[in-house]
Amino acid sequence: MSPSMSERLRRQLAARLARPRRVFVTPGGDEFAAWCREHPGTAVELVVSARALHELVVEPGLPLPDLDAVQAYAQQQFAHYFGGAAQRFAIAPWRLGAGAEARAGASALHGLDLAALRHQAEAANVRLHAVRPAWAAWLASLPAATRAGSGRAVWHEGAAGALTAVVIQLDHGRVTGLQARRVQGLAELGT
Repeated sequence: MSPSMSERLRRQLAARLARPRRVFVTPGGDEFAAWCREHPGTAVELVVSARALHELVVEPGLPLPDLDAVQAYAQQQFAHYFGGAAQRFAIAPWRLGAGAEARAGASALHGLDLAALRHQAEAANVRLHAVRPAWAAWLASLPAATRAGSGRAVWHEGAAGALTAVVIQLDHGRVTGLQARRVQGLAELGT
């Protein structure tokens, strides 16, 4: 076995066994290509900027029995609002709870090409473990009592003049609404 082939196999095995590191990616994903080159043989969880996502929360009571149905509904809704561009969106449906209490929705990548990100990872022997919205990773990191509450939580990123915020409506720990906003400052979110 050639040294380059054994090194490649070693990196692939290392990537399979590695604990995923989190990498924040913004529209375009340029920082991810550089990160992959610097960290061959690792695993990664991409945490996606709110600026690279469109979010949809499904109205309660719609007959969407599983994630495939949520995905189909989300594709239809994104196509309605964003036209032909929505055909390029990678859409990830989600569901919380069961029965009448279930909530569902979807996140759509519009500022990143998921196939290109996968290719960059593969080329560097980096295992792409997961892709999550930044707001979801942040929400999961909050104390359990906070996550189980009701009310609004706000994920924000950027600087004054280019601030993006996601207002997350919670009902006993269930996400019942998401609204992305571009704002001048956090005081503007009170409206």
